[in-house]
Amino acid sequence: MTLSNLLAFGFLPGHEVVTTGDLAHRVVRSVVAVSAHDEIAGLRPGEFAVLDHTRFAASDPNLAGTIVRAASQGASGLLVNGSADQLPATTRELVARSGLPLVLTGQNVDVRRLVTAMDRFVRSPDLPDAALINTVSHRLCSTVSDAEGMVRVLSTTLRCRVGLLDAEGRLAVGNLPAEVVRSQAFRRACGPSAGGGGHTQQVRALDDDSLLIIQPVRLGPTGPLNLRLVAVVPNGPVAYARTTSVSLSVAAWAFVAHLATVAVVLERQQQPRAGLLARLLAEADAPSSEVLEQATAAGWRLGGRHTGVHVRATGHEPTGMAVRYRLRAALEARDLAADPVPRDDGWVVWFTDLDPDEDGTLLRTMRGVLLDVERSCPGVRMCAGVGVPGNGTGGLRDSLQDARRACTMAAARNVAGAVERIGASSVKRLLSDQHATPSQVDLAERLLLPLTSADMSGYLTITLSCYLDNESSATATALSLGVHRNTVLARLDRIRTLLDVEMNDPDERLALHLATRLVHGGAPTGGWEDVVAAEHGVSSPSDTPRRVRD
Repeated sequence: MTLSNLLAFGFLPGHEVVTTGDLAHRVVRSVVAVSAHDEIAGLRPGEFAVLDHTRFAASDPNLAGTIVRAASQGASGLLVNGSADQLPATTRELVARSGLPLVLTGQNVDVRRLVTAMDRFVRSPDLPDAALINTVSHRLCSTVSDAEGMVRVLSTTLRCRVGLLDAEGRLAVGNLPAEVVRSQAFRRACGPSAGGGGHTQQVRALDDDSLLIIQPVRLGPTGPLNLRLVAVVPNGPVAYARTTSVSLSVAAWAFVAHLATVAVVLERQQQPRAGLLARLLAEADAPSSEVLEQATAAGWRLGGRHTGVHVRATGHEPTGMAVRYRLRAALEARDLAADPVPRDDGWVVWFTDLDPDEDGTLLRTMRGVLLDVERSCPGVRMCAGVGVPGNGTGGLRDSLQDARRACTMAAARNVAGAVERIGASSVKRLLSDQHATPSQVDLAERLLLPLTSADMSGYLTITLSCYLDNESSATATALSLGVHRNTVLARLDRIRTLLDVEMNDPDERLALHLATRLVHGGAPTGGWEDVVAAEHGVSSPSDTPRRVRD
């Protein structure tokens, strides 16, 4: 037992230490009470002496002689009543020359009870490990307020390499060598073969000389596994590995308590979630520890294969909070656990590790969600876009980018519950990407000018777009628009009269289809980099300034 571990346990809250040596190297073999000056001569090496406050005090000039005698006996330290400010200069000089630590407390302690408790703690053969664990607990509770502080306490107290890793195995905080996270031992402990990515503590042999201890950090039994504490210890004494293992578990509890506090703050305010998502996507390739903390506290799952969805509401000035509430309720009704986050001109959600059946029916499910919202919010028109699935935070960023573009295409259809999905190599990706020039948009507008001039309400253009989307089926168009089939046929007759095109010709029909998409969707307003730049108040990387839609 070292003097630093003994003092860190908490027997003496608010104590002060005057010394020139390292307490971590002062071995304590027992704790004894000293009630008279002549008892100092009986101290044995390694004994920590608790001086009776009725006979000894920091301000007493005779304390200097006591320090000299105790040092000559090989004592590990002295506990004296008083404060460091009360020490005479001569006493300070003797402490510095002798190297004997002087521990001061402003409390009139019960010497008998204190000595009994401290001596039992020091002498118990089963408690050296507990002493170190308690030291970790004490320091975590008194000093830790973030991930960096937690890892620093663990590394310095346990005297080993410790790091905090994100869901993709990237080092967020700590001093772990890069080869550790690339090792087969880490991959076996945290990969898919570990049973859900290793939700319990794992101890693996890193090499012949080292062990790898991996402790998940989760906010509740069903919380996302975004963070892991990892320590490398010598493959030697079993007690040391056991102590490190328990200490990492204690640290995980302390960090979860910190995350719970962060979660309460995020729950009270919704706007920080939008800002947090913006930061997460901006740092997607290497999220900071602060962003990882807050995302975990928010309950966001960062690891796995993500499918992003961008939802937008239009109509008679819908109330954002009301639509968001209805959207969340509609998702929950279909067993889709997702809390919509405000983003750009709507909200985003994402689903992780969907099975093939869920992925195949996602568009139909989302359309049902949007129709539920429209029914509960009269006058509101909903649309959504679904992105290509991607792995990790980088994949989430890309999927939400695709979803936003797909949502713009869905909005162009202007039908109830419109949902679009852009495949990884589909024609829709070509239509939604940044290939349309202003001249092409201008050409499309001139092609459709007879319709827009004759019908300022836009019903003719919308009907044409929906008719072409539904493979030239008047019945399907009527169902999508919610009108009678005869109404659609009448509008089509008028469209043919106004437009000098032959709709039975495949080339002209394709040109009309592209024109309706360009006019409704507009020219691309910029890529993902411009969106992030606008949200962070920095200049766009492109040469021409671009405006991000509100």
